Amino acid sequence: MAEKSFLSLLRETFSARNLDDWKHAAGQEIDGQDPFKKLAWKNADGLTFLPYYDHTKIDETHYLKKFQALPRRSPHAGPGNWINLAHVPVSDALTANQLALSHLQHGGDGLLIDLPQHNPVDFDVLLNTIDWPYCTLSFRSASQRSIDQLQAYIEQKHYPANTLHGTLFWEDLSALAPVAFTGFENQKNIRCLGVWVSSATPVTEIVHALTQGVALIEHAAQKNDLPGAIVASIAFSLAAETNLLHTIAKFKTLRMLWFQVAQAYGLKDYTPDLLDLHARADVYTSPQFGPRENLISGTTAALAAVLGNCNALTVFSADNSKTSLRIARNVSNILREESHLDKVADPLAGSFAVDTMVHELAQEAWRQFQISTAKSGIA
Repeated sequence: MAEKSFLSLLRETFSARNLDDWKHAAGQEIDGQDPFKKLAWKNADGLTFLPYYDHTKIDETHYLKKFQALPRRSPHAGPGNWINLAHVPVSDALTANQLALSHLQHGGDGLLIDLPQHNPVDFDVLLNTIDWPYCTLSFRSASQRSIDQLQAYIEQKHYPANTLHGTLFWEDLSALAPVAFTGFENQKNIRCLGVWVSSATPVTEIVHALTQGVALIEHAAQKNDLPGAIVASIAFSLAAETNLLHTIAKFKTLRMLWFQVAQAYGLKDYTPDLLDLHARADVYTSPQFGPRENLISGTTAALAAVLGNCNALTVFSADNSKTSLRIARNVSNILREESHLDKVADPLAGSFAVDTMVHELAQEAWRQFQISTAKSGIA
């Protein structure tokens, strides 16, 4: 007699349930009230979400199958891998170099380096003994002077073409005007138009990212630069919040809508996976959850960003102590090496709740984005 399959045994042991069964069980927990009224919740954008989703709304979100994440293209990493970018603030080049080397020697895949806005940077000291082709170096708060110095450093080192990886993130996009993105023609894997999106509500962040990205494309078009080259140089950095579903849906929504923008500019070969999304888990402090509250919040935010298919992740340290720095750096490593989250390209593909949130965020964000571009004269 053939053995029964595990699935058959499960079905025999646990009978099938439906929406009415859940509604009845949930109602008992809230004194007979309607759970769809009592447990429904609104996010900061005013969008309403329900406590339960199933296949009954699948027709509304069926198109999202086209945007499920594909396995990452790196032959040396898992299909859902991301880059662990450890944070390195720069006030003194030598001190920053020592911190950078410590991060790279203890599990960091790369670095997010905070450059000073006004003081010159000695990149020979800052990047001493760091072999850039074998790690990812991204820079934040870059100025015209620091970019000129970085380009000179790259030229001086004679790195082979397209061997360097990283992103230049800008908080003030007006500073981009004098900076020619074409300064990195020989290093096309450096995305020099990184948009650092300030933390806000999910829809607000998505709209801001789309608007700034389109503004960059339009600005470049005035100089007769090709849209494809500009889009390939654009990346976004988003805050990863402790609201798990919010963060997951936010990252997925931005990737999908940026693909729509690329299609609108006629980039037919552009695919959603080509967008580079950096996630940052900012420092969280609360006396109620101390002294390791940042460990809890950083891990939750990082988990959400990874499930939202970020390409790179930075967990900021609560302070400069060795313990805090090690904890922040190792959040990614534990999620990858012990939780094995990199083994699946898109763990939440097909989730009814996540797909519904993505659908709702996309509808509202695209509506506001159209209004924003119309007012600015872009649309």
